[in-house]
Amino acid sequence: MLDTENYAIILNKQCTHPMTFTQVPRTKSPVTKLSRPAMILGFGILALAALIFLGILLQQRSASTPPPQTPKKIGVLQWVTVVDPSFEGFKKAMSDLGYMEGRDVVYEYQNANADPKKAAELARNFVDQGVDLMYAMTFPGAKPALDATIAAGRQDIPIVFAHASNPVEGGIIE
Repeated sequence: MLDTENYAIILNKQCTHPMTFTQVPRTKSPVTKLSRPAMILGFGILALAALIFLGILLQQRSASTPPPQTPKKIGVLQWVTVVDPSFEGFKKAMSDLGYMEGRDVVYEYQNANADPKKAAELARNFVDQGVDLMYAMTFPGAKPALDATIAAGRQDIPIVFAHASNPVEGGIIE
């Protein structure tokens, strides 16, 4: 019978008989037993390190993923119902700059039907809605847009206009 307390049993690979064993003296392990408080402290440190690591990973992930952005809202003030090539050019330029319609920019069309009072009302509505920009297709639409932003103290809303024969004389620009 082999003494397994003081010897480790290993299969003797040099023998052809599978039941041949060799006794090898055991060595003392350099690892000492830890007390229960030391083990708890060690596991606590490991858990804290894991939480810090996870926190860093989550912070990097949230920093690399931008929050969803609400699309820019552009109020389009038409004087009459026509397909305006200048506005189509404006939309193409916005697209070329990376503003995809529906995802990055939303156009809200309003038609004044050649009524100056209606144009002023629509411009005020755009200001009240907090549009990011107003596009006026004609001078009769640009002037109410300018007046509405000034009256509301919202000169931060840019106004883009087309088809104004003399914007300086008309009081749109200085």
